[in-house]
Amino acid sequence: MASTMGPQRNSKVARSLFGDFRLREDNLTVDEEVASFLSSIHYAGPDSNGSPNLPRSVGKLVVDQESSRLLNTPDAWLDDVCINAGASWLQRLLSDTALPSCDTSRRCAIFNTHDLLRAGPSTTDEYLWRHVSATQYWTKDVWVIPIHRPSPESHWVLCVAHPHSHRMFLFDSFGQRHSWTRNIEDVMKLLTRLVLVANRSGHPCRVITEGWIARPVCIKAMQTNGYDCGVWVLAAIAATLRGFHVPGFPEGDISKIRSASYKGILAQPIYTRVRHT
Repeated sequence: MASTMGPQRNSKVARSLFGDFRLREDNLTVDEEVASFLSSIHYAGPDSNGSPNLPRSVGKLVVDQESSRLLNTPDAWLDDVCINAGASWLQRLLSDTALPSCDTSRRCAIFNTHDLLRAGPSTTDEYLWRHVSATQYWTKDVWVIPIHRPSPESHWVLCVAHPHSHRMFLFDSFGQRHSWTRNIEDVMKLLTRLVLVANRSGHPCRVITEGWIARPVCIKAMQTNGYDCGVWVLAAIAATLRGFHVPGFPEGDISKIRSASYKGILAQPIYTRVRHT
C-alpha cells in the first residue's frame, strides 16, 4: 500500500512542523570516557580472523576492503559503509549484558544513512518498511539518525530523536548551529513516515509529530580538520548508546575512535557469499 501523503502534502506538513521548532541549549550530559573505553577493548589480531583485506559481515552489512582502508587511514573521510557498519558494531558491542550500557543501548533504534532518502515522497510504504522494520523502532525510546550533507559540504552530522518527549538533539562536530534547517525538515518527514508506516503495518506507534524541540549539542567546534566528521559521528553514536548526549574528549583522541572502529569491525566474521544452486 503506497503512502497517501503525496509530495505536496508531505512538504506542507514538514514546513508546518518546522515552524514549531526552537533551537536552544540545555543541560547536556557529556561522555568524557567513550574514547578511552573503546580503545581499551582488546581484539584478536587480524591474523587470527583472516586477512584484513577480506570483507567482513557486520549484521546484514558487508564491509569491503575499501571501507576498511578508510577506517584504517588516519586522514580519510568515512563513507556510508563505514558509518552504517560502525554504528551496527557499536550497538552490538554496547548492548552486551556485561556492560552498564546494555539497557540504554538496547533502547535505541539506529537508522541507516540512506533512510532519509527512502522516506521521500516517491517511495512506497512497503519499500520504506522493508528497510526500517528490522530496527523495531516503534518499541524504542531513542531514534538515532546519521545524516550526510552532500557536496559541496560532504559532511556527516547526527540527529538523535526522542519520540516520546518530542525532542531531537543535533550533533555537528563543526559546532555550526544555523545550518540545520534542511536537515530538520528531512528528519520530520522521516519521522512522520515512520509513524504512519508502523501504524499501517499493525505496530502501534503513538508518537506526536508536532511541537518538537531541536537542541544543538555542540556549541563550539570539536573538529578542526576536514576529514574526521564521520569518526565524530561514530563517537556521538557511541555516547548516545552509553546514555549521554554528546562525546567530550580532546580532538587528538578521535584517533582512538577510528582505531577502535577498525579493530572492532576487523574482528567480525569474514563475509562469505552464499551460492544458490
